[in-house]
This record gives sequence, C-alpha cells and structure tokens, in this order.
Amino acid sequence: MKISFKQNIGNTDRLIRIIIGTILVLLVFYNIVTSNILRNLLVITSTLLLIEGVIGY
Repeated sequence: MKISFKQNIGNTDRLIRIIIGTILVLLVFYNIVTSNILRNLLVITSTLLLIEGVIGY
C-alpha cells in the first residue's frame, strides 16, 4: 500500500512557518516562557515549523 501526499505549501506559507518558528524559539531562548512543559511544547512546535518551512513539505 502506497500513500502519496501532494505538496500543499507555497512560498508565503513557508515564510510564515519560518517566522512563527523563529519567534517561538526566541520566546524560549530569552526565557519569556517560564513553564517547563510549555517550553518543551514550544521547542517541539518551533522545530517542526522550521523544518516544514525549510523543506517545504
């Protein structure tokens, strides 16, 4: 069984994902967010956003 996903991300979407991912990383880096659980969630979310923005998938 082969599953094929169509790429559905334009240049504007990629730029928005990169900007939001960078903002989330900066929130954690500058200790604006103090909750450890929220910090971990932000790191995971920002990592996924940056990867999707750079790769474009």
